[in-house]
Amino acid sequence: MNAPDIDQDIRLQKVWITITGNLAQFARPLLQRSGKLVIECKSSVWATNFRAQAPSILGKFKDRDFPVKEIVVRVKPSDSTPRKETPKIEQNDHVIPISEKSANDILKTARTIKNPRLKTSLENLALSAKRRLRNQ
Repeated sequence: MNAPDIDQDIRLQKVWITITGNLAQFARPLLQRSGKLVIECKSSVWATNFRAQAPSILGKFKDRDFPVKEIVVRVKPSDSTPRKETPKIEQNDHVIPISEKSANDILKTARTIKNPRLKTSLENLALSAKRRLRNQ
């Protein structure tokens, strides 16, 4: 690529908003050299959008006598800040005990259900709760 042309970069920044309109908030031109314009998008969704609109954007640059012949779209690298590790859930950490009465009510309700998969799931839930109560 050729040496940087500061005046052309300034002109690019001014023209960018005019050409892209509301889309300017989702991407920014990084550099333009030898007819190649590199755009950095905030997400892959916007990168896809800009790639789809590249022919139209190229036409608008041409209408303004701006020497852009090719558009390269990149996605801005994500924040490299380490995320907090999610605490591991032990097998019984999420279990909320069901009382004997509730287990019986679930079984009673299961008998009225027509959907066989739902009926079986409710019966298994009630029977599992009753087993837990016996093993305590």
